[in-house]
Amino acid sequence: PPNELPTFVRGFTNIIPGRTATRDTSTVTRISEPKTKSLTMNDLASRLTTDLTIGSHGQGGYFLTGDLSRDIFRNDCIFEDPTNRVGDLNRYQQALQSFLFEPPPKSSVELADPLVVDETSRTITGRLRSRGYLKLPWRPYVKAYETTIVYTIDEDGLISRQEQKWTKP
Repeated sequence: PPNELPTFVRGFTNIIPGRTATRDTSTVTRISEPKTKSLTMNDLASRLTTDLTIGSHGQGGYFLTGDLSRDIFRNDCIFEDPTNRVGDLNRYQQALQSFLFEPPPKSSVELADPLVVDETSRTITGRLRSRGYLKLPWRPYVKAYETTIVYTIDEDGLISRQEQKWTKP
């Protein structure tokens, strides 16, 4: 389709070009921040809803600003989408803050449906709708597309994996 992101743009939007990450334990051992491990799955879904829509500190949805609740993610959380795989919370957050979309109101991310909790599989699933301008020199506009997002929760109650699939290749 004519409105899809050109393949050559992926080189600009890769979080860590040319690298497929696993859990980065060298970075993890340097981080010492408190984690919130006692939340129910529904409480996690509520926190994620806030982070996705307005950000943990109101700076804008975290896919646009990096404003996420670090205390509910493992430091070695795997973040995977069709173009990137990162195994480090710091690196992922920095990439969101620096490389992807312009912040609101030039770009937006909204929940298409409420997040769904599955206690049995220990996952939280949702659908997002995103659009906006990329932080590239020529500021290309990405038309609305949908993302299916799945969060996997570990035995401590922290998010250990965030996986995205896009309707736009």
